[in-house]
Amino acid sequence: MAHALYEMTFFGYCSKVVSKRVEEEKHILDERYKEIQSGTAQLIPFEEVMAETNYVDKRTPEEKDLPLSKDMYSSHNLCYNNLY
Repeated sequence: MAHALYEMTFFGYCSKVVSKRVEEEKHILDERYKEIQSGTAQLIPFEEVMAETNYVDKRTPEEKDLPLSKDMYSSHNLCYNNLY
């Protein structure tokens, strides 16, 4: 939240520009979804992305097996519902 406020105060905020950008992002996401569903997307294995970004997953095997928490589902749903 603090980062968003910083960006808004430093760069200014225009709802028309933001709305246009949101629509552009929705279009991009729709195109990517169609590519994935049709099998034409060029997917990169998760492990390869992690190796390229030097990300180290420090979770224990038990933590990796845990399902997403209700809070995570709620935040994901809130985000996606706001997009559509």
